[in-house]
Amino acid sequence: MKKRALLLVATALLLMCLAIPASAENAQYATTELFLEYLDEEGYYYTYKGVDGDGYERLEMAFEGDAFEPDVQLYFTENEDRCSLRVWDVIEYDEPMQPVILGVVNSLNSQYMFAKWTAEEECSVTLAMDVLLRPSDDMSEILIDAVKRMASIADSGYPELAPYAKAD
Repeated sequence: MKKRALLLVATALLLMCLAIPASAENAQYATTELFLEYLDEEGYYYTYKGVDGDGYERLEMAFEGDAFEPDVQLYFTENEDRCSLRVWDVIEYDEPMQPVILGVVNSLNSQYMFAKWTAEEECSVTLAMDVLLRPSDDMSEILIDAVKRMASIADSGYPELAPYAKAD
């Protein structure tokens, strides 16, 4: 019985290690396809989500940070002129904390030029950034730099928000 359980665990680990990211051939938009090809060539891990009901082609990239592990959501537009980056629910907070959260969000916004922190109506904090795209050879390098910067900003700003996070 132990050998069988060990074999199942080993098989599961092997399958996780051999997971192959979505192929760029699945992409609907040229900018998404270029970016996915770059991610595949450079060995980045991502989850391709396809085109959503609003016409955005989506993927997700998870990052490790010192204080926070952001999942950066990428939304490619059908007209292929931009990609919106989002880190949803950096924290969730109790509604009475709204005035304090607004102060922290305003402080964070003054520290970061390219990313925007917002306190959402659902009592959560979101980090957003938009990147203008032009399909070209260097587009993917510019976009991955923006995605990495977004993850870094989320990680850097999290400690200022964490004390106000709703207890689980």
